[in-house]
Amino acid sequence: MESPDLHRRFNVGVAAGVIVIAAALIFLAMPLTGTGAPDFLVAVQTQLRAALVSLAPYLVVGGLGGAVGLAELSKTFSDYPREAIAARWGQYLIWLNAVAAMFAYFVARIYTPPETNSVLLILAVGLGFPASSAPSSPTPRSSTVRAAPIRA
Repeated sequence: MESPDLHRRFNVGVAAGVIVIAAALIFLAMPLTGTGAPDFLVAVQTQLRAALVSLAPYLVVGGLGGAVGLAELSKTFSDYPREAIAARWGQYLIWLNAVAAMFAYFVARIYTPPETNSVLLILAVGLGFPASSAPSSPTPRSSTVRAAPIRA
């Protein structure tokens, strides 16, 4: 019986990324004031928390825009959605939707009055902008054009 290739089961880069993200979240979640931690470490934690608070709406809007891009891609290529999503151009389309939604939120934040509800603005831009910028008619598909399958 053959065992699956170790590289296909375990990706060292993904594991290292998960560990770094977990360490960063623990660093941000645990308050260091009054624990005897060095002053520069407390200052770094405070600045990172402030940056996270100001960047969080953009990350949420980008995630919503990417989700709408994913839905558009899987709906447009309903015959083979996994291949379309896994293809490089499909991933570029998802990232483009996410970045465009973040830019639209930036512009909307400039022109909306300060008393605008931020949660409603995030939802409206994150879900509404990518959906409104999508083509209204479905893209014509040919049965002879297919995305290349993913090979190991």
